[in-house]
Amino acid sequence: MNNTLGNLRELFVQQSLQLFDTTMREQSELPYVAKNISTPELKELVQKKLRSSKDTGDFLQEVFHTMEIRHEVEKGIYCECILTHAEALIDRSKDPYVCDAVILNALQQLCHNNIASLGSLASYAREIGQKEIAFSFEGLSAEEGNIDKELARLAKHSINRKASFSIM
Repeated sequence: MNNTLGNLRELFVQQSLQLFDTTMREQSELPYVAKNISTPELKELVQKKLRSSKDTGDFLQEVFHTMEIRHEVEKGIYCECILTHAEALIDRSKDPYVCDAVILNALQQLCHNNIASLGSLASYAREIGQKEIAFSFEGLSAEEGNIDKELARLAKHSINRKASFSIM
């Protein structure tokens, strides 16, 4: 892959490939993370996040085919950092609710990254004449936003409260 970015289409391609790597990492690593969850509602949200990640990955593959983009890896470093840090904190968590709070925070960080990426890709797609693709990216971003809202609600009304009463 040429590392130069000479126009918005090339930036679109680079960031699409990076988001695709992120979705693949989420799909491979979130099931491991989910094994450490004690709150049923959080387990359900991890499953929802996995479905969203799969939808995004599947859509990106369609985009690559439609736009004749060669599928080369562009590592999603931010996702890797979030998951690596979360795994380290999970290993150090002595209380199940503290562990759930760690996982919830990591999921929110992943959602926020994906919302930003999908929003940028929608904007780029619209600008380069790919209006249908832009519309689909906006829908995927809204889906991530809904998951983030559910995570925030669960943090505020349950997990963070329970974690605050954990044994220190």
